[in-house]
Amino acid sequence: MTAMTMGGLPPWKPEEMGLPRATAATLVIIAVTGALMYGAIQVFPQAPPKPPLNVTEVKMVTLAQPKPPPPPPPPPKVVPPKLEPIPIPKPPPIPSRIVVPTKPPPKPVIHRVVPKPPPPVVQAPVVNTPPPPPQPAVQNTSGIPAYAAGMHDMIENNITIPPALASLGLSGTATIQAKVDPNGHVEWAKVIKSSGNPLIDKAALDGVLGHPYRPFTSNMPTIPAIITVAIEIDPNAG
Repeated sequence: MTAMTMGGLPPWKPEEMGLPRATAATLVIIAVTGALMYGAIQVFPQAPPKPPLNVTEVKMVTLAQPKPPPPPPPPPKVVPPKLEPIPIPKPPPIPSRIVVPTKPPPKPVIHRVVPKPPPPVVQAPVVNTPPPPPQPAVQNTSGIPAYAAGMHDMIENNITIPPALASLGLSGTATIQAKVDPNGHVEWAKVIKSSGNPLIDKAALDGVLGHPYRPFTSNMPTIPAIITVAIEIDPNAG
């Protein structure tokens, strides 16, 4: 048996050392090992002892198992209703087709229209229209202004003022238009511009129609002429 010593000692054999010496060496080894273990215990203290465990005694009681529920009753058997055969209606009898011979359509009657003869053309009677009247010759009107001035003077010098107008002292001017023929006769006369007073207008119109005038001169037209004069009525004049 080969023994090894701690501390790096060389190996030794008991038969080489003899029994007493081997015993002594063994004791020394045990003593050194114990010293080392004691030192280790001092350096590394032991863990504190575990506290005692409180052990509670638990008794296991086996409960009686409940009875299983009774099985559900089996569902009632569904009896399918008996299907009665549906009677199929018989189709109505198809009447036999009676073929009636048809008459051919009558031929259309063609009515011949006899055209009426055109009415005779009536020629319009030829109307002989008279030729247009000859255009009147150009009239000389250069003497009308002088003739109108002579009419004005004659009217103003011979006019008669009504007493009612004279008593009221009214005055005014009315413009009179007259158609005078070449012989100096007045065919008609009218007021074309009123004086604003009907009494003055009437007195001026009467003065134009009151007497004839001299015939037209050679420098006046040979047909009636329209002459315009303004007649002033003033009772206070003269």
